[in-house]
Order: sequence, then structure tokens, then C-alpha cells
Amino acid sequence: MTLHILIPVKHLSDSKSRLAPVLAEQERQALALRLLRGVLTVAQQAQQQFGAAAIVVSPDPAVLALAATYNLTPLQEDPALPSGYGLRVTSYGEPTLNAALEQATAHARARGASAVLVLPADLPLLTLADVARLWRASQQLYAGAAMVIAPDGQEQGTNALLVRPPGALAYQFGPGSFQRHCQQARDLGLAWHIDRSARLGLDVDLPADLEHWLAIEQADNAWAAGQSPLEDITMHDDRHPTPLDDSTLTF
Repeated sequence: MTLHILIPVKHLSDSKSRLAPVLAEQERQALALRLLRGVLTVAQQAQQQFGAAAIVVSPDPAVLALAATYNLTPLQEDPALPSGYGLRVTSYGEPTLNAALEQATAHARARGASAVLVLPADLPLLTLADVARLWRASQQLYAGAAMVIAPDGQEQGTNALLVRPPGALAYQFGPGSFQRHCQQARDLGLAWHIDRSARLGLDVDLPADLEHWLAIEQADNAWAAGQSPLEDITMHDDRHPTPLDDSTLTF
């Protein structure tokens, strides 16, 4: 079975607008790029260690060029989205994002994907162990169709979404997407699991999120001098590193 990781990225110049009260435009772009590099690194590790495949879908040529340097598949976001092409775009949330993910899912399905994992580009604490845990949870749902979802810290948004097989549900990202995805899984009769992790629950959208992340970095540097802040930080809900079992290594 092959897992495809889908990473949607908007134009870097449009990123992190809600941080405008505390960061200048150039600082916001630099932050978005730093966060993106962290997620791309984890996707690259998943390709190298798990045999997964990663697709970066974006309208930004600089983002697509960066994805190629990580040996990830760059996918130019269709400029006609979200209209047309038979895409299942709901009336909720962010139609352009959802349509881009449908485009990437169709691309992954054509490449033989058995499951897709959507990861936002702004998860500063994401690790390879998180990807392995989500995949393992999906494999433990003994059903033909399954969903594993990780909410944000407020359980409003969706910070990771694994769907097996690709296309088993329609994406509904945007405010309140966590509840919408869960309700859709119920309505469709999917087997599903919620992965509540403080590490995956942290994204960087608001000034409070940025302050939280910087506090974690500062604490991390205080007790582990020289360790990267993107390495394993013990603020998550599975506090002991999980060894990769045979089923995970062979997916």
C-alpha cells in the first residue's frame, strides 16, 4: 500500500496575513518559508524511510521549485480552480484550498495511491513519528474506507487528515472543518479515529500561536542545547517515542 502526502501551499506573499499585527510582510514570508521547510523535511523523510510519496500543490513557482529540491513532486495548482473539472467543492470553508486538494488527490490516485495524508504547511512541531502514527492508526481501522483526523488545539480546524482510499470523502477545510469532516465520516459510514496530539494541534495562524511556539523553542533550547526545535519535543500526548513496526516500515 502506498501513502501519498499532500501539502497545499498558497503564494508565500499571501501567507500568514493574520500575523500582520505583530510581523511585517517580509517577516511573515520568512516565517511561512521556515515552517514550510520543516514540513517538507518530514515529507522527504517519509519518502526515504517509508516509501511514501509527497505532492506539493501550489500556484507559487518558488514553492514548486523548492519542493523539487526536496525530491517531492511539484504540482501546479490549476488556475481554473475551484470551478469546473467535476471537483467536489463544498460551500464551506476555503473552496480554492479544497479544490486544490481534490486536484492533488486525483493526481495521487492516478499514481497508485492507496491513501492520502493532507498536511498543512505550518506545523512547526511535526515529526516523522507523527506521520507513522497516523498511518498506523489508519491500518488498525479494519474497514474498506477510513479516516484519521488530527484537530487543531481548539478542535475547530483540521491539522492532519488521512483518508483511505483517496477520494473517500470530500475535503471541507476552513473554519469548523474538524466537525464537518467528522460528520461526513459518520454520514458515509467510514471507520474513523481522532488523533489528539498537542504537537499536531499547534499551527501558526494567530499571534498567540506564534507566541506559544516561540515559548516552546525557548524552553527546548534551555534544556537541550544544540537540539533542533523541530526535533522531538515532549509536549505531545504520546510522550515516549514510538518505534516503527514492520507494518509501518512496509507501507
